[in-house]
Amino acid sequence: MKRIFTVPNILSIVRILLIPVFIVLYLIGRKGDNVYLIISVAVVALSGFTDILDGIIARKCNMVSDLGKVLDPVADKLTQAAVAICLAIDNPIIIPMFVVFAVKESAMMIGALTLYKSHRRPISARWYGKMSTVILYAVMMLIIINSIYAFIPSAIITVLVVIATLSIIFSVINYYLLFRATIREENSDKSEAASQSN
Repeated sequence: MKRIFTVPNILSIVRILLIPVFIVLYLIGRKGDNVYLIISVAVVALSGFTDILDGIIARKCNMVSDLGKVLDPVADKLTQAAVAICLAIDNPIIIPMFVVFAVKESAMMIGALTLYKSHRRPISARWYGKMSTVILYAVMMLIIINSIYAFIPSAIITVLVVIATLSIIFSVINYYLLFRATIREENSDKSEAASQSN
């Protein structure tokens, strides 16, 4: 029980609970109440802050747990998906980015299951994955803020969405290369063990 109710795990649960809060605030706000939109941005910012905080606490205070390894990415992906889907209602330009995001996460899930079946640990987060997440959050928050104040031209919003999409593609390519190297290493180890047994 001690490894379940850790601070990082509680923060991950808080992020999951913030998802419906954001959805309600955004859907009310998009009807014309800017206060709700501003609060929805604050909720996304709070979610991102707790994401950073739980990672720091888990590493510094030795609170890494198996449950946390599942809860943390689930909270991240559900939050990102929820925000992207809400924004796509009024910003169709988000749809291609969301499709790329969905393909990436599906591929990551398949890769993780493959490694799990071969009794290997899933690939941990890398800098390019974290960079992609930061860019994605920043762009989505800017889009919400821009829907209130309209200070960014649509052409620049388009460029930002393209950059976010490219960062996701860059991330998935690097994760694929890492996954392939991991599988090759595993196959090499098996071949070496088989040759030694013979």
